[in-house]
Amino acid sequence: MEVSAISSANSFSGYISDEDAKRIALNRAMNKAQKRERNYKMMYAAVPVVAGLTAGLGAKGAEAVVTLENGKSANVIMPLASKVLGKTVKGKAAKLAEGLKAGGSWTGYMVLAIAQGAAINAIANKSDKLKQFRQNHPVISLVGDLGLYAGLAFGTIVGGKKLFSALGKDTQAKIAKQVGNLADKVNGFKKPEFIKNISEKVSKHTPDIFKGFGEKISKFTPEWLKSFGQGVLKQAPLITLFAAFFTSLSNPARTKADFVNEYNKLTNA
Repeated sequence: MEVSAISSANSFSGYISDEDAKRIALNRAMNKAQKRERNYKMMYAAVPVVAGLTAGLGAKGAEAVVTLENGKSANVIMPLASKVLGKTVKGKAAKLAEGLKAGGSWTGYMVLAIAQGAAINAIANKSDKLKQFRQNHPVISLVGDLGLYAGLAFGTIVGGKKLFSALGKDTQAKIAKQVGNLADKVNGFKKPEFIKNISEKVSKHTPDIFKGFGEKISKFTPEWLKSFGQGVLKQAPLITLFAAFFTSLSNPARTKADFVNEYNKLTNA
């Protein structure tokens, strides 16, 4: 209550001591820092979701060259196919599978990074020599951490494949069958009637000038701009990850700046 009363009367600088001003400024700066911390933690958590959505929505079949009846060749996009635990699935199930695989991979990579960081910190806290070395040689430590992480990630992928291979043919066949059954259910899923009705009503009342508007824009959009947009979409997980990382790095400096700014507001009011 006392802090609140002082804060509400901050326009009367004569009633606030220098110590109170510092305490209030620090409290406000820490509140802002905590909000930023929540934001970048949410961004970290969103990386696998963003990866899954972008991979699933952007998934398409491989490009192939076919020979036409007139003898000319043409590039065509083959139907999308995705391999899941030994079973190749197509259709909507393939898009879902690509999204789940991408999201799962990113989740695994991030969990591995967190586990590695926690293990290194635990070892460093028990070894003064290691802690001092990491403090005195941050670049070498970073390169070593990245090399260790790459080795762990590669070993996890190889180990996972070997583990699946070691399950035996019968077990693999049962898993593949279950995956196939699930894929059939996904591909057989029909859009609910109420959604169809809404889509039909919207289409019915949409002016003809707006119908096919997206196709018209796509037709006149330069190819380089399309490629740029697709590239950004593919890199969305990395962009989200780097944004969260740099926000977390800048948080201490921004907190200090917020403290100075809030302190100046109180003392110069």
